[in-house]
Amino acid sequence: AYEIYGSSKETNSLSLPGKIIHHDLTTDDAECAIILVEKDDKICLVWNCINFKITHTVERSNSISSCKFSTKCDKLAIGYNYGDFKIWETNSWRLLSCFNGHHGSIQTLHFSVDDKIILTCGKCVTWWNLAENKIMQQFPLQHCAN
Repeated sequence: AYEIYGSSKETNSLSLPGKIIHHDLTTDDAECAIILVEKDDKICLVWNCINFKITHTVERSNSISSCKFSTKCDKLAIGYNYGDFKIWETNSWRLLSCFNGHHGSIQTLHFSVDDKIILTCGKCVTWWNLAENKIMQQFPLQHCAN
């Protein structure tokens, strides 16, 4: 169980079926997307930060690597180890679109302020035009050797 501390001295407990490896909060802190490792699988859950209840299981896949809510909190993007990402609409949890073309694992995702562009990062940085479902730019990252 995870202990959650609010603004008061009150402690709430959240029981989750695995170890948290990644998370993202909505801008109003009302919901949180969590990626858990559960045995040999990964699961992306959404839970309500106010009543501490899991509200939705978005995806189960051993390849999940990251997640991010859009600026308006009406979409959730999930990145995968094989370079794809998917976007869900958060009211109905309908899958909106799938994207591929990022090189390597997607370690983080970021929406633009207007939610029209998403940036994926890992071994490269890729800018995606969400309306046209295509790559705008892509650059490899050079890692410094120690």
